[in-house]
Amino acid sequence: VTSGLSIGDATPQAPTVTGEDGWVFAGWSPVPTATVTGNATYVAQWNTTYSVTYQPGTHGTFAPQVTSGLGIGDATPQAPAITGEDGWVFAGWSPVPTATVTGNATYVAQWNIVTPPPLDMCTVTFVDWDGRILKTEQVAHGSSATAPTNPLRSSYTFIGWDKSFDNITSDLTVTALYNGEATPPPPLAEEKDTWALLSLILAITGVLTAIAVSVYVLMRRKLNPMLLAVMALGIVGIIVFLLTQSVGSCGGLLP
Repeated sequence: VTSGLSIGDATPQAPTVTGEDGWVFAGWSPVPTATVTGNATYVAQWNTTYSVTYQPGTHGTFAPQVTSGLGIGDATPQAPAITGEDGWVFAGWSPVPTATVTGNATYVAQWNIVTPPPLDMCTVTFVDWDGRILKTEQVAHGSSATAPTNPLRSSYTFIGWDKSFDNITSDLTVTALYNGEATPPPPLAEEKDTWALLSLILAITGVLTAIAVSVYVLMRRKLNPMLLAVMALGIVGIIVFLLTQSVGSCGGLLP
């Protein structure tokens, strides 16, 4: 209270303003005049103060930030530096911060999980000794393929694969490996037919010779050495023919 003032004197300066916690000075009512115009009483006005809080949310790693003592219309405090857990990316605040203070506010950081990039895929092809495909598999880059069932090859033993199929980094073809000897191929049909024809010719020759010798002996009552040799050759032909057919019927050289 300042007394003894006259009209036109300068209005005394206001005292230092202090208030209770949670309240902020909002000015005087009425607004003080520059000079004394008469008795005047100026009453301090107060508004409740507000706070703005930024929370890290479920996957943030920064500390909560609280700014208090704010009044309506004050600029909303700037958000803190944002850090989060590995595998999560900041997706904004909830709710969206206002430009100015409108009351107490808490803004919570939102997070989205980081979607891993799609894996590069490689094609692994398992083939047999003759190039026949046994299996084709799509394998993630850096992973391992799974071999098919061990293939079979007549007269050979499967001993493994020609290369490793672990830690695949590109398309790969893996070939089956064997040891052993192959079964000799069966005789050609032409060879079989030739043997059969020769045997038949010898047999016919032997039969005809035997008949001729028999007739000659009956008529001349004696054996000629030349005819005897021819007869022997014919008999050999008959034996060869019979043996050939016998072996062939048993699944031998000439089936």
